Amino acid sequence: MILVLLPVKTILTSIPFIVLEKHNPQKPTEPKRYYAQAKSRSSLNLREISSILSQRSTVSPADVMAVLEGLIELVPEKLLEGYLVKLGEFGTFRAGFSSKGEATLAQVKASSITNPRINFRPGKVIRNEIKKASYEKRT
Repeated sequence: MILVLLPVKTILTSIPFIVLEKHNPQKPTEPKRYYAQAKSRSSLNLREISSILSQRSTVSPADVMAVLEGLIELVPEKLLEGYLVKLGEFGTFRAGFSSKGEATLAQVKASSITNPRINFRPGKVIRNEIKKASYEKRT
C-alpha cells in the first residue's frame, strides 16, 4: 500500500483561550495577575482523524485506522525497549521518568525511579505551523 497525500489548502483558524486570575508562586505576596490559557474547542477521536486523513489521501479510512492502531501498539513497545521513536516531521517520542534523590550513588536503583511518562517533541514542521496561530478570547 502506498499513501499518496493530496494537496490540501492550509486553513488557519484561531486557538481559543480563556483568562484566569492566578498568584505568581514565585512571588506569593504580590497581587494576583491575569493570564491567558488555551481552551480546547473539543477533541477528535481516532476514527475522526482516520476519516480526515482518508479524505486527504488515496487510502481508505479502514486502512488509515489500521496503520494508526498499529502505531499505537508499536510506540509503547519500542519505548519500553529503550528506543527513541522518531516519526519524521511528526516528532519524536521518548520514555522519561522522575527519580527520588538518594544519599549515595550506590543507593540509586530502579526502585528510585518514579513517575514514568512519555515525552513528545513535535517535529520542525509542526513547531513552525503552530507559530502561525492566531488567538480568540472566550468568555
